[in-house]
Amino acid sequence: MSSQNKLYRFPKVNSASDLIGASPLVEVGSLDSAVASFYEDRRGDFWLIMPSHPKHQVVRWERATGTFHALSGADGLSPDDTEKPGAFSEDAEGNIWIGYISGEIGRFRNGRFELISSVTGTLGGKIIQLRRDSAGRIWIVGEKYGLRRVDNPTADRSQLIVQSFTGKLSSNLVYCIEEEAPDRFYVGTSRGLDHLDLQTGGVRRFTMSDGLASDEINGVPPQTRAQAAEDNSLAVSRRVR
Repeated sequence: MSSQNKLYRFPKVNSASDLIGASPLVEVGSLDSAVASFYEDRRGDFWLIMPSHPKHQVVRWERATGTFHALSGADGLSPDDTEKPGAFSEDAEGNIWIGYISGEIGRFRNGRFELISSVTGTLGGKIIQLRRDSAGRIWIVGEKYGLRRVDNPTADRSQLIVQSFTGKLSSNLVYCIEEEAPDRFYVGTSRGLDHLDLQTGGVRRFTMSDGLASDEINGVPPQTRAQAAEDNSLAVSRRVR
């Protein structure tokens, strides 16, 4: 849990309400900039986003040593200090993917970052979400180019295979993706909720006429996916600007 410029670690709880009045096990450390968000990888390390820091907008806390590692252009990140990271994911080999509001993507592999937007073709559109599916593919959700998928995210940069869904969904302004089952996904867009079936290639669109609270969809709760599968009666979170 982050609070202002500090990071705390609490004991495991069953719900957020259990944290009321609880004391942290440890204050992990103090930082020189506020933490906007963070991601825990499978090693238990934390990747922190500090967008207001002029040089180190990404910081890694290494659990094994309890130390912070401030990352910058010297580590392969973009040297442009106007770049703002906003999305995290992790591939099957534990490589960390970071998406930026500019559309840049950095992949932390073999101890340093490499920029891969020239391969993914995402520059110019904010990356909202990076999501790994049950098959190990990385899905890239953005505001301009829509939805893209990296089929072999652990491969060398030059060997990455990228599939584009531009023009195949209700809108190229995509906010989120959630996996319903292998090769079946719900995709939230600015014009409704799409159900994407990779086996058939079909896309089914749900809108307010099907019971949506709004046609702008930025979240698909699990109960909504189950309800949609049962009777198409949808209640999906409305995008907040």
